[in-house]
Amino acid sequence: MTLADFADDIREKREDETIREYYVDLRSDSLSPASKDSVKTSWNRLQDYLDEVNASRKPKEKIGFEDLTKSRVLHFIDWLDVKDSTANNYINDLSAMVAWFNNKGMMSGNPFQEALATDPFENTGKTPKMEVGIDKLRSAISDIDAPLALAVIVLLLKTGIRIAELANLDERDLHIDHPISGRLDDPRPEIKNKPDTIYIDSSINEGECVNGEVRPDSNKPNSTRVVPIDSEVKSVLAWYLSMKPQSNSPANPLLVINNRGGKGIGQRMGTEAARRIVNEWSDDHGWYTPNSSFGVKPHWCRHWFSTMIQSNVDGDLIQVGGKDDYEDFLRGDQSSSTKSDYLQMSWGGNDWMHKALEDALPSLLTGSENE
Repeated sequence: MTLADFADDIREKREDETIREYYVDLRSDSLSPASKDSVKTSWNRLQDYLDEVNASRKPKEKIGFEDLTKSRVLHFIDWLDVKDSTANNYINDLSAMVAWFNNKGMMSGNPFQEALATDPFENTGKTPKMEVGIDKLRSAISDIDAPLALAVIVLLLKTGIRIAELANLDERDLHIDHPISGRLDDPRPEIKNKPDTIYIDSSINEGECVNGEVRPDSNKPNSTRVVPIDSEVKSVLAWYLSMKPQSNSPANPLLVINNRGGKGIGQRMGTEAARRIVNEWSDDHGWYTPNSSFGVKPHWCRHWFSTMIQSNVDGDLIQVGGKDDYEDFLRGDQSSSTKSDYLQMSWGGNDWMHKALEDALPSLLTGSENE
């Protein structure tokens, strides 16, 4: 995404100009004052992010604007501690700037547009979410015959975790009260006494070695949490784990590739593989819309989970904060004011965390009264 040769009718960029200043100056007659201010704000937030990312990096390892990729932009979106509608404006401003340079033949590629195509935001009011009835959703899930695909889709729908969080899971991040646990690494201390839970570690960063493995994707900062799993997730995971290929990674990733041809077998399933699984399943049922935020995609699963929690959780069951606090903690939202209380509490025999979740989420594998 480096600036290439300059068009004949465009002046050369000065060394003391940022790309944003250069862009605004070139478009000084067509951008309104409000648009110029908006681009400046969006650019400054991106620079704040890059400054933080580069703070601990060696000079040769520092990331600049020209090094941005779709994955890095998605991490920038997660890093932003703002409403989705605000973050959406930032990314659209930066995408429009890069698109303008592309049209002039001065840049190639647009990671901001690529990131937007993955539907990284909740419903902002501008983009409607596709509605899929529970019977159709169950029928589509019943068509899945691959253990990994079933595990990916059911986990995304019934835990609300982000796709990078899914890909970064290790065996130690799962405490499953099932005989299959004998084949897995021991649960990490944070969930040792919390059976049937998943631990999301927000300290995982792209390029850093965690649990003996360099990670290709980052988890959202400040989103550490413990997510209960219901009986359906438990049964799906037990089925998948009974056939899971052995991994060569010392981290023992929870979800690994199982290609029939043997290439890459046992490697950690990355975010691109997870997206492909969801998108191909969605496309098989007529729900996938390429180059659009509308349709059933990985983030749609998180939206579905949030909708079920918002609509169905019994507030009388919640013992820490209220319904909104419970949802914020499960989703890993930075706004959760009771996160530390949830992380530190002992679940004990009165496991209202699981009961509230079980009662709120419809069955996806069989018919249920809880529809």
